[in-house]
This record gives sequence, structure tokens and C-alpha cells, in this order.
Amino acid sequence: MKLKYILACCLLVGLTSCFRDKSSFGENPVSEIKLIENGLKETYNVDRGDVFTISAPITSTDPSKALKYEWEVDHKLVSEKKELNYQCKEFGKFPVRLKVSNGDQIKYFSFNLDVQYAYLNGLYILGQKDAKMIMSYLPENDKKPFRLDILAPNNEKLDFTAKPTTMQYLYNKTYKRAMFYVATDNPSNLYRFEANLMTSSLKIDPKGVITAMGTEKDDSNVYAISGGSIKKLGIKSTSFVDVSSQHKKELKIDKMNLASAMTCYVREDLRYAMGIVLFNNEDGRLLLYGGKTRAKARPLELFPDTFRGMKLISMVPTDKTRQVALFLEKTDTKEIYHYLVAPGFYNSSKVENDIQASIKYDGLVADNVGLTVNSKFVSAPNRDLLYYSNANKLYGYSTLSNGNFEGNAIFSCAEGEVIADMFVTTDETKLFIATNSPTGEMKGNIYCLDIADNANKLLWEKKALTGEIVKLYYREK
Repeated sequence: MKLKYILACCLLVGLTSCFRDKSSFGENPVSEIKLIENGLKETYNVDRGDVFTISAPITSTDPSKALKYEWEVDHKLVSEKKELNYQCKEFGKFPVRLKVSNGDQIKYFSFNLDVQYAYLNGLYILGQKDAKMIMSYLPENDKKPFRLDILAPNNEKLDFTAKPTTMQYLYNKTYKRAMFYVATDNPSNLYRFEANLMTSSLKIDPKGVITAMGTEKDDSNVYAISGGSIKKLGIKSTSFVDVSSQHKKELKIDKMNLASAMTCYVREDLRYAMGIVLFNNEDGRLLLYGGKTRAKARPLELFPDTFRGMKLISMVPTDKTRQVALFLEKTDTKEIYHYLVAPGFYNSSKVENDIQASIKYDGLVADNVGLTVNSKFVSAPNRDLLYYSNANKLYGYSTLSNGNFEGNAIFSCAEGEVIADMFVTTDETKLFIATNSPTGEMKGNIYCLDIADNANKLLWEKKALTGEIVKLYYREK
């Protein structure tokens, strides 16, 4: 009996050894789907608005069997081709799944797509090209691409045929909201763009061309010089409020024709904004608006009669933004004067803590120092330095020197170019210079100088970068 069982088992073993698995051998082998080594990352980073492109990194053991592909992004089928071209319209982190099949096998491969804000730190360049307003973006990180225009692609329903006049960046800490306010002429409009997306969240008629904008230290409002008056727009507001009525009434100003400049100054301890300094070109008045002060104690006008017969060229902050450097032209003689003004501190509760306004310096600017009515100005207020231009040349001046202008250019851009605007970084180590060439489709050029320790050394330059430049801003947050 035992012998029968042994013979039966031997027969089964023999039969088994004769069977061949045709899935791996023989006439109909399985075509195995494989991922190429290091074919997929765990996460891919891409900027919002860009097209994410990837080709399925797949091989199979039998190329004669066609592969079929299905790409899913955020659980939605978006493509059935080998190469995925996906327009990243929303920011966030999205799961991506690739399904590959060939009739023998089905395999799945997964990774994440991290769609980031396209516009963060870097240089924002407002200009005009082909009669349209554009804003170019030169990122701080070389890994991000330069973008000639970030307005039209993100606002397809808006027509930006207009001449840009100025812009202002505002970051509100309370709402953690970053915004660019951009003004145009012909037609006159003000746009508010959400800075991370560069999509417009507001478009209004300011009832007058905006020639200058600014903010207070707390960044809760944006102020604009429009139609000769100062107007205020709150972060949640949809219309401007003219806030110059008190000055007109109490100072008996018949006509308000504010110069295209304003400067916010702060308290001695640097904690609070004390107000905004303005200049009325119509009758030569230095005016003070706003701030956390007692309204009755704060003067509406500083140093009455001092500036009669003068028009403002420019004003910039100095002394850690506690003082203001003024440059004015005397209309009858065409002479240029320089004033250094401390606007004063007016306590919110105690009169005895008031500090009255004072003129720290005043003097005639010599003809041979390169300063003209067409000069552009920017300051490094923590170092008491300011920079001004004359055509393609850059000059430096210390407000501590009491009018001692050196008169020698510290840097020269290419011959024929004209400096249109300048910007100093918060840490006051870099100075960006925007120039426009006299001819060419791409007139706008950018220079970057190292100004730390007064080095004034060229770090880099980019020629024919963009259209005709109007304004610069270097975003750091």
C-alpha cells in the first residue's frame, strides 16, 4: 500500500516539473512595466501660472505591447498622453498619479506637485511697452525665470493700454496681505494687485492723475497725490477720501497743488509714524498731515513764509526717517536750495513731551555738483546718505555734512541712458538703478550697485531688459 502512495507522489512531481509557466517563459510572456531608475521625484516644485511638463519615465520588457497612460492631478483625469503638460492655475500641494497599462499589467506611480507663488522676493519694474502698462519681475533667486510682464497674463479681462505714473507696495501685518498699488494716466486709474498672484482686486477712478504714493509706518493706508490734493485709501476701502480739506480751510489755501512727493517720518524712538510731510507748490508751503498725534497740537504748516516763491524738486527721509531732506527751486532765480528739516514730535497726551519742528540746515546748492531740477533722489536713511542723478550719472551726499556736496559722480551708466528711478534695499547694502535708453524696443536697463561701506561697486547689469521704465520696487517680504 505504501509503495502505491510513493509511486503516485513521484508521478505528480514528474508532471509538475514538466509544466512551464508561460507568463515568464514560452510563447506568451508577460510584458513587465518598470519605472526608470530615479525616474520620479517625491515632490516637484513649480510656479503658479507655469506649465508643468513631464514625460512618463517608463519602460517595459516587451516594447511591442503598447503602453497606455492616464495622468490624474488632484484626483482628476487631466491627460492620456505619455507627456503631461499641466497648466498650474491654483497654488497648493496636489497629489499626482500616473496609471500605466499594457494589457498584461497595470501599475500606478505617485508624486506631489507643489504649486508655489510665482512672485515673491525680487525686483518689480513698472514700465510701458507697445503703449501698454507692464510690470516686469526679476526674481532674487536665479532658479526662477525673469518675466517681462506679470500683469496681462494674470488679468486677461483687463486692458492695460495706458501710461503708468507710479506704484506703491504695501504689506499689512494684521491681515498678512501684500499688495501693489499702480496708477496710470490716459486713462486715469488706480489698480490694486494682490502681490503673490498679481491679480487685480480693485480698479478705481481716482478723479485725477496720481503722481505720487506713499504709506505710513503701520501700512494700514495708502496715500496718493491726485489732482493736486492728498487722498487716502484704506486697505479695505474701494474709494479714495480727500483728506486735504482741513489744510485748505484753516490755512486758507485757495488752490492745492501738491508736489509729486511725500515722506513719512517717525517718532524719536522710531516706534510710531508721526505724519506725512507734503509741499504745496502753488504757494510754497511745507505741510504736515496725519500721524498718531494730538490733532490740535500738530501744526498743519511748518515754518510759514520760509518757502514762499519755491517749488519742490524732491524730498527724501534721513536720520532713520526722523528728518526730511528737501530740495527746492526758487522760481525767480532758478537757484536750488537744500533744507534739512526735523518735523517735530507732538505727544498724544502730554504737551510737555512735545518737540517742536526745527530746520537743521539750509543752504544754496552750488551749480557744479550735478544736482538739477530733473534729478532723481533716493536715500539710505539709517546711514544719513542720499543719492541723486544727473542724466546717466550718479552722485552721493551725506546729510550730516551740512551741504558739503562732493560734486564728483560716484558711478556712470552707459552714455545716452537717463536714470529713471532708484531703490535702496532695507539693509542699505544694494542700490538698484533703472535707466532708459534713447532708442530701441526694449529701452529699460537695470544696474545693481554694492553700496555697503560706500563701496559703490557694480555687482551686475542687465541691458535691454524691459520696456520704458517708470518705477522700481525691491520686494523683501
